[in-house]
Amino acid sequence: RLDATGDILVPADDVDHPDVIDDAVDELIEIVLRRGGWIALVGQGELRDNTHLALTLRRR
Repeated sequence: RLDATGDILVPADDVDHPDVIDDAVDELIEIVLRRGGWIALVGQGELRDNTHLALTLRRR
């Protein structure tokens, strides 16, 4: 679940509750787009050190 601010993911005790987020990455993408950000999808292995997500502050 997200906390009341919508910025922090908090563990849920009841995993079947409708507010539980089953795909945090998808939720993150939706929040970024809703707030005017942009998303870049890259191929497997393109981010170093087994990193799966990256944050940038400006476009290249």
